[in-house]
Amino acid sequence: MKLKSNLNYNILILLLLFQKVFPNNLWINHGWEIFDYISDARSSSLANATTAFRYNQPGASLNNPLFLSNSKDDLSLTHQSRFAGLINNDLLGFQINRYKTPIQINILYQGIGQIPDTRNALLDWGNDGKFDTNDPGEGNGILDEGERLDKNKLTYFSQQQIGIHGSFQSKILNKKFGVAFKFLNHNLGSSSAIGVGIDIGYISKLGKIEIASVAKNIPASGLIWSNGDIEKSITKLSIGSHYKVKLENLPFEFDLMSKLDFNAFNNYFNIFKIEKNIKIEKCFAIEAKLNDKLYIRIGKDIFTRSTGGVGLIWENFVLDYAFLGSPYNGLGGNHHLITINISLESVLKMLANDKKE
Repeated sequence: MKLKSNLNYNILILLLLFQKVFPNNLWINHGWEIFDYISDARSSSLANATTAFRYNQPGASLNNPLFLSNSKDDLSLTHQSRFAGLINNDLLGFQINRYKTPIQINILYQGIGQIPDTRNALLDWGNDGKFDTNDPGEGNGILDEGERLDKNKLTYFSQQQIGIHGSFQSKILNKKFGVAFKFLNHNLGSSSAIGVGIDIGYISKLGKIEIASVAKNIPASGLIWSNGDIEKSITKLSIGSHYKVKLENLPFEFDLMSKLDFNAFNNYFNIFKIEKNIKIEKCFAIEAKLNDKLYIRIGKDIFTRSTGGVGLIWENFVLDYAFLGSPYNGLGGNHHLITINISLESVLKMLANDKKE
């Protein structure tokens, strides 16, 4: 445990110092979206409003690192394919129990292929579309009216991201917190980047309502690119709520949940101009449960998309399906996710019994 504690402190020190080592620092509002947008089907069907909703699956820790699965031998697999296979997202979740403190691991992957590169394909001949006439727009590097692209010079590249999210519980000032270390490898064409980030989660009760808060990208999670640039993501705060409704003498239960995301626009914060520095995004969802076997879910995410899905639970097998509607502008279309949760111990026992027979 001492070795683990020293490792945690060393990573924290590296995070604080590496921003000073490299001169080219860029503050951005993106870079770590893979940890926000890739989730299991249960969370996706609930609009990712699960910051305060503790459900017993490996993917729950992505929204709040305090939520570790009680089923220590569960394996979770999620796949999503969009735009006829152009974009593929995958999620693998499991738990490591070799140490005194269990560690929840989620491995994320995103692959995007056939991205057109038009940088060298512009025929920059001006508004008249004719070479060397010195008319307005010629040689300005912008696609003007009358200009076109040379399809023979059009090339394609791809993007791959691999993320590892490892979370565990720790006591800070005698309070139980969830801590997650995030590692990201990003390849974009011929460029590549690596980065490390930290999330911290906490939950408390206000009467019968659970209130959770998660600080993401602490202190300023960064990506170091192969050209020496550093992209630093501003810390984001998520505050979620969860309330359970039980109906007497009926087999139904309802879980009501919501989440507010507070995103800063830049690294300079002026408390007297909060509305110009902070963007607040909201989402909410409802899950109905029947006899602990059938789950029906609906929600509205931060993109104002309607979400929904169903879940079927057996003793050693869970199947979740999520439907994500298109945004209000219609771009992106509808898409679907499927997550399978299986008990590895049960599978091994079944295989062992088959061999005996």
